[in-house]
Amino acid sequence: MKSEPTGDPLDLAIDRILSSWLPPDFTELPKAEQIALGTALMYRVRKGIQEHHENPDDVPLRLSRSAVVPELTTLIGKVVTAAAWAEDEAGTLIQTLSGNWTDLKWGYGNTSNRLIQALRSHEAEIPRQLTDRFDEALKYRHFVVHGIFVDGSFHQHPKTGEPVEFISMKREYQNQRPERVIKGFSAKSLEWLADEFWDIEDALQAIRSRFLEDQEA
Repeated sequence: MKSEPTGDPLDLAIDRILSSWLPPDFTELPKAEQIALGTALMYRVRKGIQEHHENPDDVPLRLSRSAVVPELTTLIGKVVTAAAWAEDEAGTLIQTLSGNWTDLKWGYGNTSNRLIQALRSHEAEIPRQLTDRFDEALKYRHFVVHGIFVDGSFHQHPKTGEPVEFISMKREYQNQRPERVIKGFSAKSLEWLADEFWDIEDALQAIRSRFLEDQEA
């Protein structure tokens, strides 16, 4: 990763930057860690150059972490909002199926994996296919909420071989080594994920409505 100094001021500057920011064992790190460190360095240098041109007298060199694509914040917000509604409806359904609104039912206040486990305990009322869809959507949501997004044009989709718009990198907690895992996203896929959560929320709400109607009959 380091360049060989040639005496040229630019080469010397590049070598000093790389030496300061990248660890000596950079090439031995997992691929996701190389991407994370390399991308952070790229953004720091690019943003610093841009800000120096705009205000050369009073701008520190700092990292821009937010400007991956202009609409990214909105897309993430759509996913988070839809997922929250789906999880809320799932918890409400679990409590409703118990027929008891005095004592808290396990699953009512849970999210993510525990919520899915609680839903699976009601397979007589909740189709397994719907719970599986919810489980899969939540796995993608983890990357949206807990990952860091960077430009993905250098990363190829594992099936199509085409570059993706951006990628999310999430710290992995199940491995023994400190590593990150990568998931590619596009604006269209984030829109789809938000719609998927809304569809799941509608389906869960329909099950709750039918259950209440049957109780009243």
